[in-house]
This record gives sequence, structure tokens and C-alpha cells, in this order.
Amino acid sequence: MIYIFLIIILIVLLSLYVYKESTGYHIVNYSFSDKRLKRDKVKFVFLSDLHNRQYGDKNETLFNDIVRLEPDFIVFGGDMITSCMEKWSDYSDTLAFIKRLADLYPVYYGMGNHEERLKRRPEKFPEGEYERLTESLKKINAPIIDNDKIILNELGITIYGINIEHRFYQKVITKTLPIGYIKDKLGDINKDTYNILIAHNPEHFKTYSDWGADLVLSGHVHGGIIRLPLLGGVISPALKLFPKYDGGLFTQNASNMVLSRGIGSHTVPIRVNNKAELILIELNKG
Repeated sequence: MIYIFLIIILIVLLSLYVYKESTGYHIVNYSFSDKRLKRDKVKFVFLSDLHNRQYGDKNETLFNDIVRLEPDFIVFGGDMITSCMEKWSDYSDTLAFIKRLADLYPVYYGMGNHEERLKRRPEKFPEGEYERLTESLKKINAPIIDNDKIILNELGITIYGINIEHRFYQKVITKTLPIGYIKDKLGDINKDTYNILIAHNPEHFKTYSDWGADLVLSGHVHGGIIRLPLLGGVISPALKLFPKYDGGLFTQNASNMVLSRGIGSHTVPIRVNNKAELILIELNKG
């Protein structure tokens, strides 16, 4: 009888832990240095994979935490909305949240696979939905950087946003990006500035590094959903067990990649030992 009681207590505690890990987020900090920066210190917030999630009424809690961090600008790593086939979800609250941020800070929005799906499979969604999304974002000064770049001359920073086609999100087997793929889409890197690449899919970090990105900002993997001690994330959206890139900081040659575990979830909204993340990145001249 005592063993049954202990098992019940263990199940209850585990359930409470899973619930806590699936409902909150924590603030994670990273710091990098580069002599090409034109200011002694630049701070920005990085958010990825919101998936229409809300923390507080209309994301008031998340908004207030971002304001308290006093960023110079904000970067979205993609999948701020959710576009599951024929299970359309309203993203008006997400647009309102982005507008509140864009009224205070410059906002740079990278393409995720959920935004890309609206563009690639328009027949699965309300007519003209991708165009409505992109036009709405333009109106609130948060346009998607789709295979393009923005040069922040006053900061000595160039922000690139790459749109990786669906075939490079292939499940189970990684399909390698061809030689010259990044250059064909974005051109040569600007060697006179510190270069940030918003690349939603982290699997191709080596290719991003070979192209010359100083800092890669990725998401998509949601931290592996379940994280185990020593082993890390258990499964990726590509159905790969114990993915090499699950969450955190990775280094390849002279490049760094900050891989967000995501600030939201979709489809299976479960996180175990895998807190959602609001990321603050500090860049120092030197």
C-alpha cells in the first residue's frame, strides 16, 4: 500500500513539474564582442516560435518583461504564428503584440517554416492569407526579412534573413544545403560590419558559418520538447532523436549560433525540463 501511495505522489509531482515547464519562461542572456561595432554596447531581444502563445492577457506579461530589458531592437526568429494545415488559427492578438513592440523599438522579423507554409501552400488557407500577413507586418513596421538584409549603419551591424525551402526541413534525414546556396540568396557577406543571420532551421549551422555569419539566430526545434540530463533534447520537429542542435549556444569556426528553445509551442504543447525562453543578447565593442 505504501508503494502505491509513493507512486501516486511521484505522478502528481511530475505532473506539476510538467505543467510548470509548459506554462512559464525564463530570461536567458548571451554576450559577444566585435571590434566592428560602432557603439560600446548594443542590446537586443531575440524571440522565436511564439506560435500565437500568450503570457498574460494579450501577452501583457511578456511585453512588460521585454520593456524592462531595455533593448535597442528586437529580432523574431520565425514561427511567431501557427499555420497547421487546414487548422487555421487566428493571429490577430500576435499582430497586436508585435505592433506594441514595433511602436517602441525597431523590429526585424525572420521567416519561419509556418510563415513559409502560408506562402508555399496558399490553397490550404484563406485566400490571400500570406499577403495579408506580410502587408499587416509592413504597416506596423515589422516586415519579414525574406532573403534580404538590413544594414544598421549607426551600429555597424547587418541583419540578414534567409528563407530555407521546405525540402531542407525534411524529416528524419537531413538534406544538405548545396554549395553556394546562401550566397545565391543573400550575396556576399558584408565584411565591414558585424553580421547577424536569422535562420530558423539550425540544422544547417555549418553552411551558415562557411558563408561567414558572425551570429546565427535560430529556433524551430523547441529545445527538443523533452530534455534529459546529459543527453539534451529528445526529439526535433524533423522527428530526429537527440538532435545535435537542440537549444543554447553553439560555435563553428568564427561563428556563434544562439538557438532558442522557443517562447511558445504548438500541436503538442508539452515541455519537460525545457523552459521556454526570452533571450537577451548583448554585443560589446572590442
